[in-house]
Amino acid sequence: MHSTILNSISPSDLKEMIESALDSRLDKLSNKPNGNELLTRNEVCEIFKIDLSTLHHWRKKGRIKASGIGGRVYFKRSDVEAALIIIIE
Repeated sequence: MHSTILNSISPSDLKEMIESALDSRLDKLSNKPNGNELLTRNEVCEIFKIDLSTLHHWRKKGRIKASGIGGRVYFKRSDVEAALIIIIE
């Protein structure tokens, strides 16, 4: 068992050390996706629990924005989340 006696550290320094350690741990734990991350059609369908044909219709109706790169269709995560909010409301 470890026992550490804190005689030579001030309470404010101890607080700062603890806050710094917690901040670094929380940064590592937060895996919030980047809003500019590109998602494939299949990934978007998985998020909404829909078929590719439904996603195609949503895209044609303007419910969700898509981008194309090299003949492929991608969706920005931020656009997918915005469409999700609109659908829920």
